Amino acid sequence: MSKNKKAKLSAPQWTAIGAIVAAVVGAIALIISTIIQTPPTPPPPTPTSTVTPGSVSTSTATPVPTPTPLFGKPVGDVQSFSIVDKYDPSGHMGDIGDIIIARQSGLLQFTYETQGRGDHEWDWKYKECVPNLAPARFSGVMLLEPPNNWGIIEDGGYDLRGFRTLKWEARSLSGNVYVDFLMGGIVWQWKQDGQTNCWVKVPVPYPDSMPRIPLGIKLLTSQPQSFQYELTDLPEEYFQKVVGGFGWVISWGGNGVELNDMATPPGPVHPRTIVIEVGNIRYEK
Repeated sequence: MSKNKKAKLSAPQWTAIGAIVAAVVGAIALIISTIIQTPPTPPPPTPTSTVTPGSVSTSTATPVPTPTPLFGKPVGDVQSFSIVDKYDPSGHMGDIGDIIIARQSGLLQFTYETQGRGDHEWDWKYKECVPNLAPARFSGVMLLEPPNNWGIIEDGGYDLRGFRTLKWEARSLSGNVYVDFLMGGIVWQWKQDGQTNCWVKVPVPYPDSMPRIPLGIKLLTSQPQSFQYELTDLPEEYFQKVVGGFGWVISWGGNGVELNDMATPPGPVHPRTIVIEVGNIRYEK
């Protein structure tokens, strides 16, 4: 038998095969590059909004004080500085229609009827661009300098740098009451947007150098108590222009008052009249 001879390909046939192989390799490379290619840089995330019952949709960023070189009024070389004497209890918060304040010698008497009456001065004051009629379910007072200064008066506040302790005394005239004490934080106000007519939070022109500082929730009884808060860990620049020298808030939930949300407008199930006295509020060195 004669041996089979291998068929030989002609030059044109080799050229055609080479073209086919090149095309296949190119197609495979294109597919691979498509699969493993570096993804494009994603666009910056869209700022989220905080939408809460009764609030206008606003940025999650908390309004911050506008930088200002101003300092508050000097207090002189004193070891103790009285807030009751120099600041005014005109910063009403929450359900301000429920508040009655009586100034006495060295102290303030605060009467709070938990009815939920307006106006309602709080973070959820507006709902869908109109006033929110629901109660805030709290009331409180901030002592301001000068009176009614929510960061709109250029020469407001005192320069309290150098003071190291905040002290005050308080008691309840209406049974046990939980009270949330605080200071500072006069940095924003409501302003109507010219395009949407909705009310939004904006920084005030002459803000508090002191951010909102919680001083603690205290249980007040019929017995007078003394309290103090150490200021040594706070930055010195916090004290250069203190507009909101001291304040307090009393809430429904913390004091056994429940909301009847079936009423129109919603109101308390068992309203309560709360009376407290707060006095001898002073910063000490």
